[in-house]
Amino acid sequence: MTCSPPTGNLDVAFYDSQRKRILAGPTNSSKIPKKLSVKLSSGGSYYIRVYTTSSAAALDYTLSNTFATEPYLQGIKNYEEGKWKKCRANLEAALSLPIAKTDEQKARLSLGVVYVAYEMRGEAREQFKKLLEIKPDYTMRPEEFSTTVREVFDEARRELQR
Repeated sequence: MTCSPPTGNLDVAFYDSQRKRILAGPTNSSKIPKKLSVKLSSGGSYYIRVYTTSSAAALDYTLSNTFATEPYLQGIKNYEEGKWKKCRANLEAALSLPIAKTDEQKARLSLGVVYVAYEMRGEAREQFKKLLEIKPDYTMRPEEFSTTVREVFDEARRELQR
């Protein structure tokens, strides 16, 4: 992660999740660099402290580093390339982590389609139901999805309406 340190009498430091080990910063100098970089491992949390250099006042933040983005992006790429097995593994991994709602929608739709391809209708319906819980007005266009995928999607919608 790279951040631009605050200007003026402010400084910034990154710590591990126990707030014991400094990973980067503080600069503690009159010349504050334009950027402060720290490599964060996948998973875990980090602690960021922004404080004034002229007093003891400080603002503390916790940065969660879950990286759902990596398996999500790889899964969508696999989906577009028709690599169903890799797509399934990556999207299942992405959905096990906190993920942005827009990414979750696309992941659940794509994973549902993959499950249909593997003849896993029950799992596909579950993904489509979760998609519809996020976006109740979602509709499938016939030119984009096979008849079988649309049938499973419609089954999921009917199950939610019961």
